[in-house]
Amino acid sequence: MTKGGDEAIEDYIRTIFGKDARTAIAITHNECSPQHPDYPECVYITKHEYSVGLWQINIQSRSAKVHFDRIPGDTLEQKIEWLKDPYNNTLMAYWIFSNSYWYPWRAYTSGNYLNDL
Repeated sequence: MTKGGDEAIEDYIRTIFGKDARTAIAITHNECSPQHPDYPECVYITKHEYSVGLWQINIQSRSAKVHFDRIPGDTLEQKIEWLKDPYNNTLMAYWIFSNSYWYPWRAYTSGNYLNDL
């Protein structure tokens, strides 16, 4: 991803999140850092989560589907690919934010995002 791509993604986040964009961008920098080699397609897998993309959207865990049914696609692989797109990932994050504020993101609950404000 080029720096221009980073700027385009952040511009999109600003468009989607409006007045909350500064916090949103800080959260993404802690969830899937622009310095990460897989940015913005970071994938984090543990027994507790299978999180994908810029916002680390949790698709499923061993015991729950979490956001699985809300993500377009018929298979896990299709859902993963959809979420790897930072624009799709941001749309899903906005839906989650609209329903749960910032609480689903560890970067927020830990306060780590504050370092990027």
